Amino acid sequence: MPHLNNYQFMGHVGRSPTIKEAAGKQVAEFSVAVSCGTVAKPDTIWVKCSVWGDRAARVMEKISKGDAVYVSGRLSLRSYQGKDGTPKAEASVMVNEWQSLKGKDAAAPAVDDAMAAFAAPPADDFVVPF
Repeated sequence: MPHLNNYQFMGHVGRSPTIKEAAGKQVAEFSVAVSCGTVAKPDTIWVKCSVWGDRAARVMEKISKGDAVYVSGRLSLRSYQGKDGTPKAEASVMVNEWQSLKGKDAAAPAVDDAMAAFAAPPADDFVVPF
């Protein structure tokens, strides 16, 4: 049976990328805040992202803290106990594709515009095809 592990999201960079070497390759790591929840009870998920190889240097050049980004990649989840003994969870993504959503590098609309498209109610003439 085929499997698919692809997590796509948009959010704002919470920590500027840092670069290090692992297994003889460069790795850029940064975090992204993804808004979720409701208007009455907003919530934020922090996702740790890693970009490997030649693309790591490009990430360092193009994004920084506060920038809006689109990210797609392989999701992994990890649970652990915090220093205070409470259970914690961490989401991390090995990035396959990313896009800055700012300035002249942006090929997509701003994050707020893209999010509004999902939240917009359907038009009155909207017809369900089945």
